Amino acid sequence: IRDAPDTQTLVGDVRLGQRSGTGVLFYNDNNGFTSQMGARLSFAHHLTLNNMDDKFLSFGLSYNVNQFRIDINQFDPNADPSITDDRATTNHNFDVGMLYRHGSFFASLNAANILNKDLNVFAISEPNRLRNYYLYTGYRYKEKITSSWEYEPSVFFQLFESDGRSSTDVNFKVRYWKFQDERDEEYYWFGLTYRFLNDQFLNPWNIGPMGGLKKGGFYVGYSYQVIFNEIQLYSTGTHVLTVG
Repeated sequence: IRDAPDTQTLVGDVRLGQRSGTGVLFYNDNNGFTSQMGARLSFAHHLTLNNMDDKFLSFGLSYNVNQFRIDINQFDPNADPSITDDRATTNHNFDVGMLYRHGSFFASLNAANILNKDLNVFAISEPNRLRNYYLYTGYRYKEKITSSWEYEPSVFFQLFESDGRSSTDVNFKVRYWKFQDERDEEYYWFGLTYRFLNDQFLNPWNIGPMGGLKKGGFYVGYSYQVIFNEIQLYSTGTHVLTVG
């Protein structure tokens, strides 16, 4: 797509002892006459509730800073002579989250941008409530301990407080274990994801097949999103390749 948004990110993380970790993310985004630069600093702490029953609880906190700017360098000077300088604003906010794991079950709940924005810089109709909520849960099922096959259904739910919109991803993965030795772990997996607005279940945004393998310390995964909205007039879909 001509003049499509352009985004760069740089991410790093490190462990702090046996129970904590910290990470940082920097990003730069350009979209038309607007640009954003920002950073996120995160900290997480993990608790072992019961080692015998594999019960774990984790907490996370992130501080976010974002600078939003309207660049007038490409504006037509005759269109609006009252605009004589760039417009910019800086926002500070926080994200919080928690993750619970018990055996093969996992669930996480997160809230992003928990502080209200207290300024209307560009338009009186700007939303001040920027909070978004995310729920992710799933279960890894094996017919028996010695089985080579494993099944993982999961659901990812998003709710945007500003206008009440919500969306859901329904996912299903199948994993085939060839070896489960820690030094020579090897498995193959494939799956499918189905994403939709919650008031349009039968009209999905996209459907994506995916698959991959892990062999020892090497991992590769691939997915493809088949688009079902108006963007399909310009794009046949999105490829994602992960190598590690």
